[in-house]
Amino acid sequence: MLADVMFDSTCVVCRRRGRMLCVDCAALLNQPHSVTHEVAGVPVYAVGWYQGELRMVIRRAKNYRSRAAIAHLEPSLNRVFARFDRVPVIPVPPSKPGMLRRGYGLARPIATVSRLPIVDVLRIRDSGTQRGRRADERSRGREFQVRGKVPTTAVLVDDVVTTGATVSAAITALAESGCRVIGVVALALVASR
Repeated sequence: MLADVMFDSTCVVCRRRGRMLCVDCAALLNQPHSVTHEVAGVPVYAVGWYQGELRMVIRRAKNYRSRAAIAHLEPSLNRVFARFDRVPVIPVPPSKPGMLRRGYGLARPIATVSRLPIVDVLRIRDSGTQRGRRADERSRGREFQVRGKVPTTAVLVDDVVTTGATVSAAITALAESGCRVIGVVALALVASR
């Protein structure tokens, strides 16, 4: 695009001038390969593992205030969301430090790609960022409140699922409010360490 060239944009992955994600790298990221996992008995579907090119795009979106990077993953996200028909999606809100640093969370832009009804009912009560915490610290560090009317069933949306602690806490909070989470959609899963 002309705007990309005018503003000296380069591909996040290969550093080629022209676009935030060049045509070749976008094609590579949007190949039909998703990964699945399970957290608290709920299947988690992700575009891929948090590594390589996908990791670069997510880091760009998270650390450089570039939500537009997520739009390039739309074909892959659409394949992941396709298994859910007319089920409302609930984005996981960002941590307070993440929100202050970026001004947005990634779960909402990901949920928007689904074109499914978005229900913002989760509010986070946390003790800060999850970055750098061990699995046991992560599970103690997240609590959610549910505010507003919840659907009976929903799909939870998060950006990256590391240990599953955040997703598990959100599933529990929603279950206590009468909402059954039938799936989780994420950009990436972190392989077990």
